[in-house]
Amino acid sequence: MGLNDTPNANRVHIGFFGRRNAGKSSVVNAITGQDLAVVSEKKGTTTDPVTKAMEL
Repeated sequence: MGLNDTPNANRVHIGFFGRRNAGKSSVVNAITGQDLAVVSEKKGTTTDPVTKAMEL
């Protein structure tokens, strides 16, 4: 059974929570190997939630 066959409610969901500018978006980008979240040295750069469905 692949990702597309598994209903969203039956998938494992992982969330990253923490202080502002702690590197959460950078971790998401590193794990996925994609530039999903905008990252910058400027504080408050990532303001919108970032989601990514993938098989691990």
